[in-house]
Amino acid sequence: MSRNKVKRGWPDTACCEDCGEYFWPALRRLSQNHFRCHNCDDNQHQRGNCGVCAGENLPIERHHGEMRRNNPDWVIDICLNCHAELTERQLAWDITKTTSKELGLKDMQEIGERRRKWRERNKPTA
Repeated sequence: MSRNKVKRGWPDTACCEDCGEYFWPALRRLSQNHFRCHNCDDNQHQRGNCGVCAGENLPIERHHGEMRRNNPDWVIDICLNCHAELTERQLAWDITKTTSKELGLKDMQEIGERRRKWRERNKPTA
């Protein structure tokens, strides 16, 4: 069971009602047992392709790959779900052991690969 879902008082089965997204940083609670992910719940951001998960026609915002304070110039356009998860990881970084650039690249690669695989497994059937 996810500690973070439990800490928030969410059921471990919490997921987006529209797409099935279940990674807790990307979820918003609408009511007691109803959740939507940032991507499905958004109608304000410009849409485009995510530079991390390669999803198409998703709401996009700019993300600082190494955190703004470490490198304000490295910015990538990514979907809201990837942004939520990458930001959550950045808050836990220990840059005394490695560089913020290495951590940023590693996180983007891991999250992107996992999300691409998840999307492939959960394709809507026609």
